[in-house]
Amino acid sequence: MKSFLFAIAAIISFSMALVSCQREVDWSINNPTAADSSYLIRANVFDTTLAPGTDTLQWLSFQYDAQKRLTTMFSRFKGISSPDDTTVFTFSYQGNDTLPFKYVYEEKYYFGLVRNHTQTTVHNLYANGFISQDSAIFIDIISGTNFGAVVNKFQVSGGTVNRYEANYNFIGGNYVLNTRDTGVYAFTQTLGNITSQTLLSGNGAYESAQVTYDNKFNPLGKIIKLRYPVFESPYFEVWSNQPSNALQIQYKEPFNPIYQDTYTYQYRADGYPVSHTYSTTGGTASYNKAKYFYTTL
Repeated sequence: MKSFLFAIAAIISFSMALVSCQREVDWSINNPTAADSSYLIRANVFDTTLAPGTDTLQWLSFQYDAQKRLTTMFSRFKGISSPDDTTVFTFSYQGNDTLPFKYVYEEKYYFGLVRNHTQTTVHNLYANGFISQDSAIFIDIISGTNFGAVVNKFQVSGGTVNRYEANYNFIGGNYVLNTRDTGVYAFTQTLGNITSQTLLSGNGAYESAQVTYDNKFNPLGKIIKLRYPVFESPYFEVWSNQPSNALQIQYKEPFNPIYQDTYTYQYRADGYPVSHTYSTTGGTASYNKAKYFYTTL
């Protein structure tokens, strides 16, 4: 089961004093031109099997700075038997860089009627416009507890990606190494979109994945420039942030059967989607429709 935009489970990461070395290289990525002034301002997510007026599951809004860079993304999830959950991403940039060197992910959510409030600060390093290292710190705001840490490094060589992960416990005011993990992936890419991935050794979120795309502009991929060289991200569904819109995704998670997700888009005259429907086989759909709303910057 996939959600709209966000990963189902967040992985605790580790924050270090990192300096972002950013370089955007043209890998024939199918992005809108600089003259394109359409930017996503809102998105709503629905379960249309519910009664009208009760069928909206998620509300998203987006804010930008004077350089048209995403600064804030707000999401509200509809609560069923408890108050709504809210998530806020705040993105930070160095100088005129277009890739965020840091973002803060803050979530308020409920288990039953028990309120939780967490904050994760993530730092990124880049190579060729893709994340080469991420590191973050995860804090329980209510108790002040630090739950430990993870650092992920990605090394790309041809059609292979090596991922190195280090997990830390927070003990006595220090981060103490707990475990290490590695994963080796084979991948293919077309026009900047990751089209296939196979886990060759080690551990990963997916044993395999194959994705087909349209040839239109992805409004989320345009603004959320957190691009990984493989389908491994603790906070986002990585295929939601590709340059083009995913049409069909077939993937195999460890210990699970093969799932297949299908997206059908309706577009404006300029190629941007105004809505899509979603269905899945092998799992349970968390929603079945999304609508997009734009502004001119």
